[in-house]
Amino acid sequence: MPHIQLTNILSAAIITLCLVTTASADCQNKADLDRAARTAPDLFSRTRALEIAARECPDFNFQYRLALAYQQQDRFDEAMFFYNKAIEASDGSLLAVASSLGRMSEIGLAKQDPFTARVMGNGAIQLFLLRKQQENQPAPDWFNAVATMLAKQDWADAHPEELASLLRSEQTMAHTSLRAVKVVPSIDLRIQFDTDSAYLTREGHDQALRLAKALQLVTPEGNITVIGHTDIRGTDTYNQKLSEQRAQTLADELRKTLPEYSTRIRIEGHGSKEPLLEGDDPATLALNRRVEIRLDN
Repeated sequence: MPHIQLTNILSAAIITLCLVTTASADCQNKADLDRAARTAPDLFSRTRALEIAARECPDFNFQYRLALAYQQQDRFDEAMFFYNKAIEASDGSLLAVASSLGRMSEIGLAKQDPFTARVMGNGAIQLFLLRKQQENQPAPDWFNAVATMLAKQDWADAHPEELASLLRSEQTMAHTSLRAVKVVPSIDLRIQFDTDSAYLTREGHDQALRLAKALQLVTPEGNITVIGHTDIRGTDTYNQKLSEQRAQTLADELRKTLPEYSTRIRIEGHGSKEPLLEGDDPATLALNRRVEIRLDN
């Protein structure tokens, strides 16, 4: 999916949240349309019933269900279109917008398109987290599976232009969302350090250079915050110190390449307090050891 199209979808999603306008149609036969879709004997018949319902009563419910039906048939372009329409038709609820973005991320994963998966998924993750904070409601199980797959993506070795494009898309979402929800442009990178050390490996030095080149392309206006994260092994004190030291090491490398940003590069260490995934198996521990790059507005 082209970058500009992703940006348009994200902007539509966040503008919906900002305006909180209801686009439900005054459908006299809404109950009949719903019954026809729910009692359809198979997926093809249900899709046809939802196509009629979405045309006659273009509210969030029918648009979202039609998109899901298309997705179940691997009709991904049509599904993406109607998830976007569902966002536009929604009442601005966090669940509606987050679910639509989450499903689009799921499509990105199915199409082996990590860029779409990450951009949509990051928006969905932040909105589901906000919903949990505000309404004490967890993310649905289907999205937890999506989030697990997203956590396994590794952008540390991405080409600088790809990384910059990803960060720009997330900046667009943040800039259009300030009045409603705080969606922060960020990305988790598994920068390589020596074991139990804040020294970069040779690969880690190369990763730091690619990140610096990506940031040059993005030209962030605010602060660049480098946040270190560890796994759950070790004491809280040890993990906190290690996370801060690793963030400092990467920040120092970025300052060498980006002296113009040196006063705006900041560090934080979050220890093991914010794992991407829960668990203590080697694969999960490796995923949780990371450095987060956040572009503050």
